[in-house]
Amino acid sequence: MIGKTLKIAVVVAWLAGLGLLAGRYLESSATEEAAAQSPGAVLSSADAASKAARSEEDWHGLYLEGTKVGWSHSLLAPEGEGWHFEDEMVWEMSILGNARRLEMKQHGRLDGAYALERVGFLLETEGARLNLEAERKGKDLAVLLRTGGGEQRLSFPVDGPLYTSRSLTPYLRQVGIKPGAVHRLLVFEPSVQQNTEMEVRIGNKEEITVGAEKRSLYRVEQKLLGLTVTAWIDDNATAWIERSPEGLTAVREDAARAKQGIKGGTLDLASLFAVRVSREIPNPARLSSLRLLIEGIPEDFTDLGDYRQHYKARKFSVEREPVPEHGSYSLPYASKEFEEFLKEEPLLPVRDEKLVTKAREILSGEKDPVEAARKLSAWVHRALEKTPVAGFPNALEAL
Repeated sequence: MIGKTLKIAVVVAWLAGLGLLAGRYLESSATEEAAAQSPGAVLSSADAASKAARSEEDWHGLYLEGTKVGWSHSLLAPEGEGWHFEDEMVWEMSILGNARRLEMKQHGRLDGAYALERVGFLLETEGARLNLEAERKGKDLAVLLRTGGGEQRLSFPVDGPLYTSRSLTPYLRQVGIKPGAVHRLLVFEPSVQQNTEMEVRIGNKEEITVGAEKRSLYRVEQKLLGLTVTAWIDDNATAWIERSPEGLTAVREDAARAKQGIKGGTLDLASLFAVRVSREIPNPARLSSLRLLIEGIPEDFTDLGDYRQHYKARKFSVEREPVPEHGSYSLPYASKEFEEFLKEEPLLPVRDEKLVTKAREILSGEKDPVEAARKLSAWVHRALEKTPVAGFPNALEAL
């Protein structure tokens, strides 16, 4: 639970730190003018001679429950016929009493129409390092993932133009900001190594106080990875404030102020994001199922989608799946029935020699898959140091 909580918090911080309108654009719909033009057609109409005038640099301070926890910096600048972009975020935190500093960096190149050509991503914190390099090659995005434990190569199919962090701001400047517009986007997000849909809704203007100044800004809501971030932007598509339901807020500041007054170590994330129960649960290890009534969940929160845990209308349930005494087949597994569950995934290189060698060592020739699962689980529980790490889980790095 702590791992997933941190991953959600880290992703929210990263997206808010980039600025909501550092979105990635693939497809727009539900507007008259925007639907009539593809992003590529709009963006490629930009006058190359005025590129220098459109270079932009942004700084944001990151706040959690009113406490400053970090800062972010973004840059978009002309580079030949295309664009160079850089993003950086620093976040200080505490996890179960352990101080942690998390740094994320991203850089890359966009073509003249703001479509992605290549991107590099780096996440560093105590006990974890993740480095990703991706490059567009025809209809595929080739990805090289490096961690402290080794390398992993992945490929993501891409049908049509692919956009990344700096695409949406210039797009909105070209087509204009139109209240009521709904944009649905296909996103490759390097922080979680996956393609996912993002929905952006443009609302009406609201009076918002930024610092000591009142501004009339458009309200924009972005849904990504099950999270909703709300931003307030001006007529130039510049984001002044972004806010998540988890209490994280990014506020536009100058460079000096963005780095001042950080006290993130005073907030403990595990306590802050914990769902507290009203009473002690007796003998939890013996339960076969658990049902909870949860308050404070947004109404549009959908089913978790996992086969053993479900949420609907404030009711959360989790079932312990029945485990047979013995398996219905012998190891090594030779059938193709469960092939889908044995494929390599980001951060889980199942064919890696180090993982395979260690698994064979733990199993010592065990043929029964149920007993093999018990042995693997028991070894992991004994071997892992019980210290929280503010990063994304990786099998090789954990090993």
